[in-house]
Amino acid sequence: MKASDWLESLPDRLIAARKLVFPKMTDAANALGVSKQALEQRERKRYKGAKIETLITMLKLLEEQAIVNPPSKGGQLLG
Repeated sequence: MKASDWLESLPDRLIAARKLVFPKMTDAANALGVSKQALEQRERKRYKGAKIETLITMLKLLEEQAIVNPPSKGGQLLG
């Protein structure tokens, strides 16, 4: 996968990861310190126009939350 392909797919991956790690958008928004409406807007726009700091913050939050509370499906850890 080329870097440009990875960057293009990053918004979809962030949204999918957020849904896995934080099934409730409100929980993700609270952890980020933004309103649910702000997070909904970011995801609806696929993070278009978001600052790199916003993307990094979201990635770090997802990583930290997944380490502390790994998502599971049917009792099995995803991997």
